[in-house]
Amino acid sequence: MVIEFTGIPGAGKSTIINGVFEKIGKPYFIIDIEAYIKNLFFIRLPGTIGYDIMLLFNFYRLKNTDFVLMLKSIKQLQENKNSIKHKINIFRNIFKKLVINRILLTKNECFLVDEGISHIPISLFVDIDTEINISKAEAFYKYLPQVDKVLLVDAEHESLVERVIKRGEKGHKRIDFSIKKNIELFMSKSRTVIEVSKKKLKPEMYQNNDINVDLDRIIKLIGIKNV
Repeated sequence: MVIEFTGIPGAGKSTIINGVFEKIGKPYFIIDIEAYIKNLFFIRLPGTIGYDIMLLFNFYRLKNTDFVLMLKSIKQLQENKNSIKHKINIFRNIFKKLVINRILLTKNECFLVDEGISHIPISLFVDIDTEINISKAEAFYKYLPQVDKVLLVDAEHESLVERVIKRGEKGHKRIDFSIKKNIELFMSKSRTVIEVSKKKLKPEMYQNNDINVDLDRIIKLIGIKNV
């Protein structure tokens, strides 16, 4: 089973995944997806570049619908006004998410995935210099492969902005931290796409406004029983 966590930057997805993993443990979940996939293959290439190459050689796992999604993504990226570097990184990550998803779907284990394929529209449509075409964004969701379960983590806007500023550039490389207005704009556009995700994906939702995350509730939301 593949359980994906999506949401606006700063919502606490990674913290929640780590918390669930610590509470339930290894027998139930796998969260280190990169290490898991590397261990599947006889030849293991080191580092991020090595991992990317390993995924590239697994392109044959993609379905025709995945290639359609990538073509749609390229067309949208052409319309976006962000830098070529960001466009390349966005497309690279879309390809990786698709390959990873196809690999995991063939396995019997239960995976907790941070920002999987359900997160692709946020990466693709959020650009501070490009207006979001809502109808085009809504139409894009029909090209996403199905996921067993999606948990959308949300929080109040002010809290999200504070968390993102606190993390800084290392946590969110696409945000221009030199101007606070750009941070606010990036977050508000992320909110726009997240609202579309709520409508189109119909995910389970968790409002992360408390200091202490309610892990028991999250475990129920993602459908884990007898724990």
